[in-house]
Amino acid sequence: MKQLPIALLLCINAWAQCAMCFRNAESQTKARAEAMNKGILVLAIPLAVSAGAIGLLAYKRRARTIETGG
Repeated sequence: MKQLPIALLLCINAWAQCAMCFRNAESQTKARAEAMNKGILVLAIPLAVSAGAIGLLAYKRRARTIETGG
């Protein structure tokens, strides 16, 4: 439970964007800005899946370690 506040703070930072990305998106037409947003999602999805898989494996290993008592 101690990690929950840290996880929430990390999620909040995930919604931020750098100034260069903001300026670039702001100067584009609406269609190009939407394409840029979709591209960001395409790049972020594999990272999120990988992080989730690693987290799941770590959780299962921790549960197995606790179960065996060592």
